[in-house]
Amino acid sequence: MLSILHKRKNKKLVLELANTIRLAAREPVFYTAYGVPDTRQGRLDLLIFQLCILSAGLAGHAGGHRLAQPVFDAILR
Repeated sequence: MLSILHKRKNKKLVLELANTIRLAAREPVFYTAYGVPDTRQGRLDLLIFQLCILSAGLAGHAGGHRLAQPVFDAILR
């Protein structure tokens, strides 16, 4: 039973992280102030950049590496 609750919490956290990254990559400041091209490639580059930052941050925490791949998978769905 506890395993099911833990998986649900992780799934919720993964979806929240994925949505946060998606929203962050759409912030207009990246395209206006920082010169990221407002194209499909520019948006993809920014999305991958955001994922790299998240992965680096998660790597410093116990069990964080187990969240990086599911977040990446959720982003690409």
